Amino acid sequence: MLKTSALSLGLLSSTLLLTSCQGTLLAGQDSKDTAVVMPDTTAVATLKHTDLSYYHWQLISVKDGSGHPVTVLDDIKQQVALDFGQSPGDSWVSFGVGCNRMGGSYSLNSNVLVVTTVASTEMMCEPKINDAERLLAQLMQGSSQLSYKKDAAPLLTQTTANGYSLVWQGAQTAEARYKQHPDIVFWRVDHHKPPCPDGSTKTCLKVRPVIYDDKGIKSGEGPWSLFVGDIEGYTHDSTVNTVLRLKRFVVDPVNVKGKQFVYVLDAVVESAIADTPYGIADTP
Repeated sequence: MLKTSALSLGLLSSTLLLTSCQGTLLAGQDSKDTAVVMPDTTAVATLKHTDLSYYHWQLISVKDGSGHPVTVLDDIKQQVALDFGQSPGDSWVSFGVGCNRMGGSYSLNSNVLVVTTVASTEMMCEPKINDAERLLAQLMQGSSQLSYKKDAAPLLTQTTANGYSLVWQGAQTAEARYKQHPDIVFWRVDHHKPPCPDGSTKTCLKVRPVIYDDKGIKSGEGPWSLFVGDIEGYTHDSTVNTVLRLKRFVVDPVNVKGKQFVYVLDAVVESAIADTPYGIADTP
């Protein structure tokens, strides 16, 4: 199975301009948003890309061609995940069982899903997880028939060419909630959280933009700033320095003049134990 870096799976490069090292990055700034047509809530015979990409999918059952549960995946189904996405000129699928992330390009025609050569990150996993990853990659690659039941929690049934049946349950993505395609930005987040600039007892994330070229190679970093706000799906660890890939949405909150950004964690691109003792890292 082809291996590649985590960054290359579904990577979309973008540049985020922050304030200077002595400045403060606020959650609200002007920007343009792009309207997205939401999936219809009624049942449809033919699936659209948005029927897939507007949900995070979790495995709820998997059976072989004889109708027997596939233990290696069924035992860990709560951590088996599937996501679809689109970037200019490409549609991609990403999936995993809780260790490496795998994926490839896909096409969808008359409810037939075709996934091309599957690539993967290269983290060490437990033997049972390795077996589960190997089987999931085999089941996802190639063609399979999809059927779709729309509901508050939609169900996606995938039948592979060799008769395996995987049933996935969907949870709405941020794209569906905010009804727009996000910008993709990358932030380096320092392990140390300095005091917020408002004089309160709160602490803020110390962040700087990371810039990648169209080949996924890092080309530079911007200045440090303090981020006043929250990142959906992110839990800070005071012992680890990270680079995050974030989805940036624009919202028009009530009683706030202008527009405001909302940040949602898409992936942890890099993670390393901090080599600076907690509490003495330089602040902006």
